[in-house]
Amino acid sequence: MNTGINVKYNFTYRRIEYIALASMGFTNKKIAEILNVEETTVKKTFEELFVILSAVDRTSMVDNARELKVFDDEIKHRIADKYDIKLPISHEERFAVSQ
Repeated sequence: MNTGINVKYNFTYRRIEYIALASMGFTNKKIAEILNVEETTVKKTFEELFVILSAVDRTSMVDNARELKVFDDEIKHRIADKYDIKLPISHEERFAVSQ
């Protein structure tokens, strides 16, 4: 599958999805719901990304990914479209979890 995303530094498309969803401000629980994975998988993936990107939190993770040019707003918009996420996201939408 050609996603049009330049995958560098062993960043898979899936890892870039995590970065994009974090940049949108979603909680781990909401990211797990969107990606159809367990919340523990989300936490483990972020731990790995923090190490890879020399990050201490989500903000620095996203900033460092942008600096390495593995993530940008175009990619964020493509991923938002893939998951039918309307940007910008309200505070309520970031924390809402489907029942």
